Amino acid sequence: MQESDWDLYLNRLVEETKSAIRQFAVQHGDEEISYFAYDSDPQCGYVLTCFNTLSASLEFSRKQQERRVSYRRKLMAEPAWFDHAYYQVRAHALLPFCNNTGDFAYQGFTEIKFPEWEAFWQSSAYPQTEDHDEDYLINRVARLFCRAIDQLVEERAFERLRLAQPTLIGFVFHEDEQKILHMLNLPNSRD
Repeated sequence: MQESDWDLYLNRLVEETKSAIRQFAVQHGDEEISYFAYDSDPQCGYVLTCFNTLSASLEFSRKQQERRVSYRRKLMAEPAWFDHAYYQVRAHALLPFCNNTGDFAYQGFTEIKFPEWEAFWQSSAYPQTEDHDEDYLINRVARLFCRAIDQLVEERAFERLRLAQPTLIGFVFHEDEQKILHMLNLPNSRD
């Protein structure tokens, strides 16, 4: 895989994301979007475009709070957890929004295929590393997502959508934590 291939992947990702945004605006123009994210497992050669709505995010947060607060209270009352309280607090902390693309209102709205990634990952030419953070595809695709999202924001592609205040833009590698790269439509904090 040549480094110049990544410019072609950038063009494909940006154009297909713009198409997904246009399609979403037509099909769900009344929805207020609170989060857009790419979800990918690069070794499998795909990128999902994921949209979450403000109402779905708030409902997720409400349900999560009910479950986690109840569970945390139960654990904190048991002496077996006294020496592991901080771990439990971290594991069951709350967020004011849904950050799991699997729980987004429109997870996998479109799928953008990159079969070249999967083929390269399966080839004997793929650079092997012990550390996941040093993986070739993880690093190249993370850079690709940063470049694509920056370009989409600069080109104001998300303005076709009805944006919540704020709207988060980011990505996730399947089964990893979300990476938020931009916050659009921030409320004016000069009040």
